[in-house]
Amino acid sequence: MVECITLPYYADNTYYFDVLYNRTMAVLLDSCHAQGSSGRYDIMSAQPYCTLTHWGDHTDVKLDNKTYQRYDDPFSLMQEYLQPKTPTVDNLPFCGGALGFFGYELAWRLENFPSMNANEWRAPEMVMGLYDWALIVDHHLKKSTLVAQHRHHETKGRITQLVSLWKTPATKNTIKPQHVTLQPDISKDTYEKAFNTIKKHIYAGDCYQANLSQRFTGSFNGNSWSLYQQIRQQNPAPFAAYLNYDDFTVLSISPEKFITVRDDQVITQPIKGTRPSHPKGNHVYRPEARRRIRPARSIS
Repeated sequence: MVECITLPYYADNTYYFDVLYNRTMAVLLDSCHAQGSSGRYDIMSAQPYCTLTHWGDHTDVKLDNKTYQRYDDPFSLMQEYLQPKTPTVDNLPFCGGALGFFGYELAWRLENFPSMNANEWRAPEMVMGLYDWALIVDHHLKKSTLVAQHRHHETKGRITQLVSLWKTPATKNTIKPQHVTLQPDISKDTYEKAFNTIKKHIYAGDCYQANLSQRFTGSFNGNSWSLYQQIRQQNPAPFAAYLNYDDFTVLSISPEKFITVRDDQVITQPIKGTRPSHPKGNHVYRPEARRRIRPARSIS
């Protein structure tokens, strides 16, 4: 059974997430005030009933305050613990289920990359929470909906508590400015050499696109939620995210919706791409046409 509760609509989702951000594994998928035509929904939740954390060759599964170590494929584990399938509700993109992140190193579970370095980030390759409820803010319909599956016995009490907290009239959220100092992990000369190497590969026909990236490290004193709000004010993006975990927090500001899968359609909308431009700016592929898609060759 899926329960839907209509709540007041606020264009600024921080009113709702201020109540959630410091709760266990709080997550916000943020359209940043629906800037432009791409942003529509904000999805937020916290306190998942099950978590799957993948490290190297195993996944720690935490369920009902017990932790199990599983060596199965992490994607198959997600499918296992998501059963039975979540019912859908019209105009709601999410009615409960898995929210989290996949790290780049998770690709080692699918392919063999012997030349890649070890996971220097010292964080899990995957963290997924299975959430029994979520608040969906639809900026097109100007509607806020609290949706719950009631798979877990604690969901009813949490919903009652949240609705009570959110009945308090909205107040202006004050953001404390955060100062962050960032330093690149590689030198300018090293970056230029890598750039020139990629150009040689392109001229040689080895590839026609490469993603040359680098990592910056830094520090700041303050609250990560305040820092995220400061970033989204300076650089709002329709596919941003705030993921709060025990030992680290993920702050993501992205203008790109890379892929969407709905029923029998796969829609890609990358900003940089390896396929010819489409008049409408996206590509729609159906399963029966997949054999006509040739994968791109790339190096990194």
